[in-house]
Amino acid sequence: MFNYLETLQNYGDRCAYRVLDGANVTEKSYRRYLKDANIAAARLEEKFGDLTGKHIGIFEQTSYEYAAILAAIIFSRAVAVPLNNLESEKNVSFAIKTAKLDALIADNWMFADPGVPVISISEIVTGKITDKRLSDFSDAEGDRERSSYLHPGQQVFQKV
Repeated sequence: MFNYLETLQNYGDRCAYRVLDGANVTEKSYRRYLKDANIAAARLEEKFGDLTGKHIGIFEQTSYEYAAILAAIIFSRAVAVPLNNLESEKNVSFAIKTAKLDALIADNWMFADPGVPVISISEIVTGKITDKRLSDFSDAEGDRERSSYLHPGQQVFQKV
């Protein structure tokens, strides 16, 4: 099994992300990215409890923060459900119901009540700094059935 988080640690201060905002360029190191993912995981757990197996929707434009939060969700053993923020309300609502979300990350939620708790990216990346130590997946976790990540009654689709 590939140890992704260990690799981030080993790359340390090398540039992992270069964020371009007009004339402004900001670089984020692998160490910073890992730290931000750990902070995001801690804040998500403060808001939603243990994330293991939960389906967490992300309704945002992609950004550095999006990438750190995505890592936090995945390495907290939750299921990340990216939602297209350019879709219609009808399609997004359908996706939320179909994915059986437990929570939603959305800064500018403009639709009707999604029926699940909502947290904004700004709530995740600002405020008191708490930290969680994320861990790589073990070989035993890699061997688990995909069905262990499903809600009761959901089915795994397989190629025919």
